[in-house]
Amino acid sequence: MILFVYYIFFRKIQEEGLRTWIFTCRNHYDSISLDQLAKMFDLPVADVHSIICRMIIKEELSASIDESASIVVMSKSEENKLHLLAQQYYEKVKKKITKYLMNNIKIGFKVKRTIDINFYLYF
Repeated sequence: MILFVYYIFFRKIQEEGLRTWIFTCRNHYDSISLDQLAKMFDLPVADVHSIICRMIIKEELSASIDESASIVVMSKSEENKLHLLAQQYYEKVKKKITKYLMNNIKIGFKVKRTIDINFYLYF
C-alpha cells in the first residue's frame, strides 16, 4: 500500500514537472516532440498528449498538436504574471519536496537519502 502511495505521489510530481517545464520553456522552442517529452519525464506518450491537450483547452498553453508528426507546435506569446508566479511556485515546491524526501522517506528498513528530485521534475 505504501509503495502504491509513493507511485501516485511521484507520478503527480512527474506530471506537474512536465506542466512546469512547458510553462518555463515554451518561449524557447518552436516545436517539440511528444516522444521526447515522454522520455524526459518518464511518462507514457498518451499521458503527455492528454496533459498538453488539457493545457491547451484550459488556455494555459498557446500551442497546437500536430497529430501526424506527433509534435507540439508552440505559439509565441508574452509571459504574463501567472507564468512568473508558476515559476516561483515551482522553485519553492522543489525545495520543500527535496528537503522532505531527503529527510523523511523510508522504504522498508532502508532510508533513501540520495533521491534527486530533478529526475522527477526534470529541471
